[in-house]
Amino acid sequence: MRTDTEGVDFGPYMKSLYMSIKREWFAGMPPSVEKGEKGTVTVQFRVLRDGKVPEDFLKVVFSSEKKDLDEASLQAVRKAAPFDHLPEKYSQPFIELRMTFQYNVAPQKPH
Repeated sequence: MRTDTEGVDFGPYMKSLYMSIKREWFAGMPPSVEKGEKGTVTVQFRVLRDGKVPEDFLKVVFSSEKKDLDEASLQAVRKAAPFDHLPEKYSQPFIELRMTFQYNVAPQKPH
């Protein structure tokens, strides 16, 4: 999460959002991934108060250099949206998020 949470607990919200995106991501996995294509894509997007994701704030910030992987990552967010409304105690008009999608790549271990 790239936005200040203002002390609001976003844990349950983020878990729900993550599960929705993951479900759509798995459903839309490109055929090349089954054949072993590898790559990592990082997508950045905004979620408005009403849960919508404006298209002009959905973008690839770190590309896999493979069009199908980049597009599948964007599509996972598009298809999962709209999300639940932002928590009522949160005062800002949106949150900004970054999510990394890894295709046939072992997750990095934290240092």
